[in-house]
Amino acid sequence: MRRVDAIVVGGGPAGSTCAWKLRQAGLDVVVLDKTAFPRLKLCAGWITPEVVADLGLDLQRYPHGVMSFDTIVAHVWGLSFNMPGPQHSIRRVEFDDFLLRTSGAEVVTHRVREIEHDGDAYRIDGRFRCRYLVGAGGTRCPVQRSLFRERAPRDKSLQAGTLEHEFPQVGGPTCLGRQHALHEVRVPRQPHGQCVATTIQRPTDAERPLGIANVGAERALRR
Repeated sequence: MRRVDAIVVGGGPAGSTCAWKLRQAGLDVVVLDKTAFPRLKLCAGWITPEVVADLGLDLQRYPHGVMSFDTIVAHVWGLSFNMPGPQHSIRRVEFDDFLLRTSGAEVVTHRVREIEHDGDAYRIDGRFRCRYLVGAGGTRCPVQRSLFRERAPRDKSLQAGTLEHEFPQVGGPTCLGRQHALHEVRVPRQPHGQCVATTIQRPTDAERPLGIANVGAERALRR
C-alpha cells in the first residue's frame, strides 16, 4: 500500500492548485484522477485576473495559446453591463494539464471507488493511505459521495449536458449568463476564433413556471 502525507482526488485546477500548495509546505502528495491528462474539458475557458494572480501565472511564459481582452459584455436577466479587463481565454484541455504537470505532485490515473476512515488516516481502494484527504473531483467527487453526502447533499438541480464549439469570431466576448435553465458563455479563442459553451440544467421547482427554457431542459433530460 502506498503511504503519503496527502492525497488529492481530482486533477482539475482546484486539485492541482491544492497539491501545489501542499508541496510548497513540504508534504508528500499524490493526485488521483480517473482520467489521464491531458483530457477534454468542456468549458468556455474564461479566466479572470484574480485567477492569474492566485496561480502565480506568467502569461508571457505560458506555453499554450491565451487571448487577453479589455472588457467583457455580460447579459443576465435582461440586464447588460461591461466587466473591465484584462480578462483572459484559454483551452481547458491545455490549461488543466499545465497546472497539474507544474504542481510538483505525483499524478496517478485511478478511479476512486471506496474510501475508509481508519483512525487518523484514510484508505483508498486498499492501495493508498494518507493522513490528509482532499476532494476536488467536481460534481461527482467520490470524497463528497463517501464522506459528506448526508451532511452536505448536492443541490437538486442537475447538469444535463454541455456543448462547446469553436467558430470564426463574430463580435466581442459575451456572457449571456443564466436564463432559467440555460447558461451560455461566449469568449474569443486563439487561433480558431470564438467559443460557445452552453449548459442545460434541470430547473428547480421555483423556476419551472418561468418559461419555455425550462420545458426545453426537461425534454433534454428525458432523451
